[in-house]
Amino acid sequence: MQKFEKLMDEITKEHSTNTPYHIYVLYKMASINNIAGKIQENESIFERINEVAPMAYPEKPSLIFMCHSTLLKYYLHYDVDKCCSY
Repeated sequence: MQKFEKLMDEITKEHSTNTPYHIYVLYKMASINNIAGKIQENESIFERINEVAPMAYPEKPSLIFMCHSTLLKYYLHYDVDKCCSY
């Protein structure tokens, strides 16, 4: 995961903060966590995606909704109480 964080820093230097590239890398990090069996670590990744999405897609509410629904699906599967409060 450190290599992905380094990649995120490079993307920020090359482009700017909070871009669709950041969201792409974050989703890849979540996929690797799933493969590695570290599913609980995905909550923080999905929260980061939700923070970045409105700035990465200011003119595309459907993509912002897609990012929010990913966190909602995570809560639905792994923490129903948070799902209800979300």
